[in-house]
Amino acid sequence: MLKKRIIFHKAALLLPLTIGTLFFGGCDVLSGISNIAEELGNSGFLTEEEAQTITGLTTQAAALTTQMASSATSTPKPNATPTSKPDATSTPKPDNGNSFWDNLFGSNVEVATLDDDLKNNTYVLLNPQECQPFVGRQYYDIDSEESLILAVHDGLMRGIPGIVLRYKGHDYNYWLKVFNDNVNRSELSGFTCDSWLICPEENNTMGCYPVYNHAWKAYTYYRYHEPEIDGDSMKVLQEAHKIAEEAIKASPDDEKGMILYVNDKLRKMASYPHPIPAGLGVPERDATGVFFKGKAVCAGYAVTTRLVLSIIGIDNTIITNSLKEDGDAGHIWNYVKYNGSWYHLDVTWNVDDDSNTYFMITDDALSKLNGSSTAHKWPALLTYE
Repeated sequence: MLKKRIIFHKAALLLPLTIGTLFFGGCDVLSGISNIAEELGNSGFLTEEEAQTITGLTTQAAALTTQMASSATSTPKPNATPTSKPDATSTPKPDNGNSFWDNLFGSNVEVATLDDDLKNNTYVLLNPQECQPFVGRQYYDIDSEESLILAVHDGLMRGIPGIVLRYKGHDYNYWLKVFNDNVNRSELSGFTCDSWLICPEENNTMGCYPVYNHAWKAYTYYRYHEPEIDGDSMKVLQEAHKIAEEAIKASPDDEKGMILYVNDKLRKMASYPHPIPAGLGVPERDATGVFFKGKAVCAGYAVTTRLVLSIIGIDNTIITNSLKEDGDAGHIWNYVKYNGSWYHLDVTWNVDDDSNTYFMITDDALSKLNGSSTAHKWPALLTYE
């Protein structure tokens, strides 16, 4: 069962409450349940919202019980020999979803809005977390290539503007080369507008100052509620949060269904541009391309997917196919954790593929699909397993 901010489906509680009431004692049973919920709320076992929700459901169940009992006693027996054909003009009109059964089984999933999250100082829709203080500058000790990668990755994940590396054993030029050799690795990709300021600082330190893209500015603000972000990044956060809400409502209690909803939503929101736009930091390489231009290259799809899934609370990251000898990354997609295992999700390659061939597939399955192609080959990750 997924842990989540209060998400109720009316049928889950109304059906047993209604049937139980019909067979085991009438509406007095519901009154007792309502009283118990109130007491649990007063004691702190349930939140006030949870207690009020259960009380409201028992009230609805009582009304439904009365309606069902009334229908059972008043419905006439069918006439085996009808004397006339049904009059087409007398056919009951649909009640626009307000029928008894629609009320009983209709979806009523409640999910926090962005305003709720910002007001409550929380983030993540499934298993919400309390925001922590934002850090603007962080020092890391490094003594190897791997330690540099892990340090910079941690700083990027936290949206830190000033990542300062304290090195030993070599000089600044050595560590600058190590950084440049690894800047396109998966652990360092998808956070920035492909722009960094790297400079030597005092006492054997190297300052790394990333220029974050709109997608990651949005997530950093969502996670910490600071620092203040520009208007475009806030619009990105608003759009991403809406899709996250929709995904949960469309597939409550089904993480894979949520992931599929995000995949299908994003692949239909934007098309791949031809020709591919030149330059760094263009909208098509960011969530602004997906949401506001309807155009995105692989980086745009990937960073937007990561943002939406992160808001939902589904672990995921970015993978690039850039090996050291390849130079700049040629392709980028998502790596998503589901049921304790990691799967590949390539929204870009699913854009024109209604069968979603590249949806949540294993390493082996991806390798078989690509054969000798290098499009989905990548260095082993240091941070995800």
